[in-house]
Amino acid sequence: RHMSTTQEAPLSNDVAAWLDPEMDSVKGTETPKDPNKGYIALLGWSVNAIKAAQKFDRRYIVVAPEWATDFCTANKIPFIPWDFIRLNDRSLEIAQRLKEEGVDVAIPLFEETVEWSG
Repeated sequence: RHMSTTQEAPLSNDVAAWLDPEMDSVKGTETPKDPNKGYIALLGWSVNAIKAAQKFDRRYIVVAPEWATDFCTANKIPFIPWDFIRLNDRSLEIAQRLKEEGVDVAIPLFEETVEWSG
């Protein structure tokens, strides 16, 4: 089962505005991913963490609020939109979904997510 990635469509102007030409995923210089290793999930939003993940040999997915969609689309970043405000009601749901996607390491990028990353 492969994670669904967005089809190569021309970027709308709104989305193109977020393009970061220095990002490895944009330049095509991302470290090759080892298909035998599980995914890393980045929970929350940090461009530096995303850049670091692109240097690892593991596939990764960013779990961040809906507003990050355009940035992730523009920069070819695998992404699941998630409303962290309702985190406590649905934290098991996202944990289950990540497990189904093959995520075996979840890295919380802000305090509220620490409790359920384990």
